[in-house]
Formats: sequence, structure tokens, C-alpha cells
Amino acid sequence: MARYLKVDKNLHARQGLKFVLTPEGQALELLPGELPGPGADVVSHVGEPRFHVRMTDPVRTDAEVPDAVGLALRRVADRLQHVTPDGSEDANGDGIVEWVYGPAVHDGALLMALDTDGFGFNPAMIEAMTRIFADELEPIAVSLELSAASNIPTEILPAWRSSAERERNAETRRRRKAPTPPQVPRGAPREARRQGRPRAASGQAR
Repeated sequence: MARYLKVDKNLHARQGLKFVLTPEGQALELLPGELPGPGADVVSHVGEPRFHVRMTDPVRTDAEVPDAVGLALRRVADRLQHVTPDGSEDANGDGIVEWVYGPAVHDGALLMALDTDGFGFNPAMIEAMTRIFADELEPIAVSLELSAASNIPTEILPAWRSSAERERNAETRRRRKAPTPPQVPRGAPREARRQGRPRAASGQAR
């Protein structure tokens, strides 16, 4: 039983677009994250799996995401690529998942999005994906919530970076901004080359 990862019990039902008929005969289109009302008939359920992983406090930057969480979600992304329509995980097979995007900071959470090449998803796939999230996130002992992403970004968000990756990027930027050493003309005396400037010629004013 999960101790640290709380999973929305309606995770599958909240995924994708739903076209439903109410008991009164009204046709409705429900967006990701929305649930059909009591007695509604789901005519069509389409889209691609999208997940939000939320921490206790909203996150707005990569630095607010512990490395343990971000790295665990990278492992999740690696495994999600191998989920098959029957709900199994086949690391050696050709699954339907074309790619997995994320983790990326979005809407105060970490977004994970899948492209299933038009197949969409089914209950068995969502159950397998939920199990993968639990397998990788439970051991890090951080309180998290897993839900369907209701607000999908239209732009490509930058992928989350670990503290070591951010430090390497910062060091690269510092090196690029460092002043360029003075250039010494070729043929300058050895002493001038050591000092980084030409030596004054004999008899020249100093």
C-alpha cells in the first residue's frame, strides 16, 4: 500500500477528452481533469495520457524540486515508454508510446506527458503507469500526489534540470562572461609575453 504517493482514484476517468450524454439527453464535451456527472453516458474518451505530480507546496522553478523527485521521475519516463495496451511493461518490445515528455515544471507541479501515436489509452495502461509511478516514487519517501493534468501547455516547456546540471550550466555561463586576457603581438620579447603586454623599446619613454 502506498504511503507517500497519493493517487487520484479517478485517474483514468479524468484523462483526455470525454464526449458524454447526460440523462436529460444533453451532449457535453468534458476537458481533461473533468468527470462525467452521475448517470452520464460516455460516448467517446480520447486523447493522450498526461500526468501532474504535485508536492506539498507548489513548485515554480527547477530548484524547488528535490533531486530525488526529479531523478525518480526520469526513471518513470524511461519505463513509461515500454507500457503496452494490455497493461504490461515490455522493455524489449515495440510499444505504442512514441515518446515521453517530462518531467517539466508546470502549473505548480511536475508534468509528464506521453505520445501514444494516436492510440490514446485504456484502463489497463493507466493502471500500469500508476504502478510505475509508485514503484519509483515510493522509495524516496516524499509526500506526492498523482493526478491527470487538466491544464495542458501549448508551448514546449524546458525539461527539469538537477542541481548538478544547473551548476554546470551556471559555470559555463560564468566562463563565457569572463574577461578575455590581453593579446600579446607575436614576436614580443619573452618577458613581455609573461607579463601579458609588450616591453617598451630601448630609449622609449616609460
